[in-house]
Amino acid sequence: MRATLKFTRPAILSFLLNRTASGAVFAFQLVVVAVFALIPLIAFRWYRQPFIGAFIGQRMSVAPASPNQPGSWELQRLNLPSGYHLSELDGSPIASLSQLNERLSQSKSGDTVTLGLQNSEGEWISPSIVLQAFPFIDFLIYFVAPYFVGLVYIGTSLWIFSLRRSNTSSRAFSILTASMGLYIAGLFDIFTTNVLVTLWTINLMMIGGALINFALLFPHEARFLARMPSLRWIGYLLSAILAILALFTMSRAQYPQIYSMLWRLGYLYACLASVVFLVRIIHLRLTSASPITREQARLILWGVGLSFTPVLIWLSVYISIPGQNYSSLLLLPLAIFPVLTGYAMLRYRLLNTDYLLSKTTLYATLSILSAAGYALTVSGLSLIFSNLLPPDHPLLAGLTVFFLAMLLNPLRSRLQQIVDALFFRNQTDYHERLQAFGRELTQTVDFATITRILRSTVDQSLSPSQIHVFTWDAYSGLYAPEPDGNGKPTTDIRFPPSSVLVQVLERRRGSIFLGGTETLPTLLQTERARLALLGVQLFVPLPGQSRLIGWLSLGMRRSGAPYSNHDLRYLESLCDQAALAIERAQGIANLEQRVHEMDVLTRIAQGINITPDFDDILELIYAQTNVLIPTRDFRVML
Repeated sequence: MRATLKFTRPAILSFLLNRTASGAVFAFQLVVVAVFALIPLIAFRWYRQPFIGAFIGQRMSVAPASPNQPGSWELQRLNLPSGYHLSELDGSPIASLSQLNERLSQSKSGDTVTLGLQNSEGEWISPSIVLQAFPFIDFLIYFVAPYFVGLVYIGTSLWIFSLRRSNTSSRAFSILTASMGLYIAGLFDIFTTNVLVTLWTINLMMIGGALINFALLFPHEARFLARMPSLRWIGYLLSAILAILALFTMSRAQYPQIYSMLWRLGYLYACLASVVFLVRIIHLRLTSASPITREQARLILWGVGLSFTPVLIWLSVYISIPGQNYSSLLLLPLAIFPVLTGYAMLRYRLLNTDYLLSKTTLYATLSILSAAGYALTVSGLSLIFSNLLPPDHPLLAGLTVFFLAMLLNPLRSRLQQIVDALFFRNQTDYHERLQAFGRELTQTVDFATITRILRSTVDQSLSPSQIHVFTWDAYSGLYAPEPDGNGKPTTDIRFPPSSVLVQVLERRRGSIFLGGTETLPTLLQTERARLALLGVQLFVPLPGQSRLIGWLSLGMRRSGAPYSNHDLRYLESLCDQAALAIERAQGIANLEQRVHEMDVLTRIAQGINITPDFDDILELIYAQTNVLIPTRDFRVML
């Protein structure tokens, strides 16, 4: 038989839209990568020219940035109030950064120039500045550090897109991280040359739209998108409007206030989008019934907190105490956000964040105790034996390190017990049940017994309202439910190998949690009727070496408590062990069946050779067939 594929108009349209969206994201990433390659060339070209002692913004305003070594920048040493603009250089008017850089490129370090600075009230000052080379340490802080953070963002964007380009939330995340990476890496150009100011402005407006789009799609689509799917693009529409207005005013010098206002609107839009994103993530963390969603939300919140807290603290101080200088080192923690969020998106199984957090807590506590113990020991001994052993005496340091090393291992063991009790207090029982389950599996090779033990273990551990164990039935070619304790199938529903649920479970090899049929992912909408009849919310696969052996389907817990990430890890471990046992049992059963069939064929062949009577041959065929397939009615039509 030749298989035929039927393409419907919605399927073709969805395929074309998916490919178009992937192509657009890929084109955007190519542009960002090209700009990233150009940024260092522009930065090093500016670095080789003399420096006037302060950064100058696009509207020729003196930027609030400070050197790593206080007082090393000539113009910044003047401590000018905010609002001063550079208007002249050696008596010649300066209207743009390109003119300033052209004039500076014709000078050399050590030359003295006279600047003309004017504030918004029309007050002039004309300081004389000795040009200097831009300090290398400041170049590392203001260019290399942000550029490195930007590389982390664009690298994460390419990483996620290369692995999950067909996923809508992954495409939104790829656009978001590429936009934020270009924004961070382009900050140095905004303060120095403004060569990339047009692209940077468009990119600034893009961040808010991409963040709203990502917030609506991850960890799962917002419910209202099922009724109004076009709303997912509302963020990009607002970004496009702001970008067009900014480009229009940028090309017209008579609208400087409007252009500056649009920049502020771009920042405000990004902040509002961040609030929308955080509110949705916090809401999912607190209310979602899915342990996977809660775990992903928790990891994202950790990433947001660790990444943006230093910047928010500086902004709060800057707003309350104007004039605070900015440092690009505040941007370094921002590299945490894309890595943690991308990791949360790509992990099909639940993230073992408790393990990571416990180890971090353990070794951080050990480091603090070791440092404090060393300091207290050295200080105490130096006070007692001040005349004999000074604090920096090598004998004192050696004795202190020796005693700390003697105490460190017992201390580590005790801390490990405390941390394990704090983070894994619910895991001891699961570990013991897994060991008991494994011991029971080693004592049986019967397929029915294995599924019975699996059902019993799950029921005793979690008490779900429903338990269905679906396994592959080679005779029917379907995934069918196994009997319960009464010997009856738990449901009449069967799933063919072409079922979307089967394909998703086989491809993901990880748990699928469904809060209800009304919140089904788009991919599983075709299975809505069957899943509604099953009335379950958790699917745990039984992975085989060559194909999906089956899966475990569970309803909500009788206690009403939601499934936790520990529960899912426990269930996945159970199913991994059960899958190996089932595959072994099926292999043994198939082998025994083949041997039995060969014995029957051998007896028939031997009987035919020694029995010439026709009726005896028919009787032989009937008897041996009944051995393979027990039957009450048997007829041979000739």
